Amino acid sequence: MGLDQHILLLSRTDYMKYRKKDIPEGQQVDFLEYDHDYVGDKYAYWRKNYKLHRWMHDLYNEKHGLDIFNTNPIILEKSDIERLLEDIKNDKLVENPDILDYNTNYKEDEDYKIYIQEKKESEKKLFEDILNISENPDIIIYYIGNW
Repeated sequence: MGLDQHILLLSRTDYMKYRKKDIPEGQQVDFLEYDHDYVGDKYAYWRKNYKLHRWMHDLYNEKHGLDIFNTNPIILEKSDIERLLEDIKNDKLVENPDILDYNTNYKEDEDYKIYIQEKKESEKKLFEDILNISENPDIIIYYIGNW
């Protein structure tokens, strides 16, 4: 078990097909019928990226999530992706305080620092690509994570 995270791309047609019927049009959280958790094309996948999940959790709360965040989708608008990119570039993604890290010695290791820098560059490139996709009005981009 662990944290699995996905960015999915969904056509507007499929969004209308799979969204809950009792929510207002344009609601950006908790919008999928429960039996359709992973509809659309999987674009990106992470395993145990706690900083990203924490950022998405905070966004879910900002968008007035109606339930617990686990397994509930959140639509990423262009402005959300732009803000995320800025936060990645400026090292503003924070650790989840619920995840305790007892061994911090590795954080001073040069190989670890190189790994983190490469990971950061990879994430920036990925979200720059997602930002370009967000220009297409027929595509809904959403995030979903589950423990």
